[in-house]
Amino acid sequence: MEAKCDYSELIIPNDPFYAPVAGAYAGSVARKMGMEENDIAEVTQALQDLIAALIDYSFQPGEQEKLHISCERVVEGLRVA
Repeated sequence: MEAKCDYSELIIPNDPFYAPVAGAYAGSVARKMGMEENDIAEVTQALQDLIAALIDYSFQPGEQEKLHISCERVVEGLRVA
């Protein structure tokens, strides 16, 4: 893996339609970092599931907000917030 610090951010609406977009984003960052394909698949699916659940739990139907998702390379690997 590269030694430099990587940070990026994605902003999506609180619409479950965008959960796969968020998952693909995190998976792409994991791939750029050189993670193994099985780990990339796990990151992608986990974030997709998490975003869908977060939207369902945190927002009322019709409520319009934005979610800020960030990925950062850390010593331990990949931090998604």
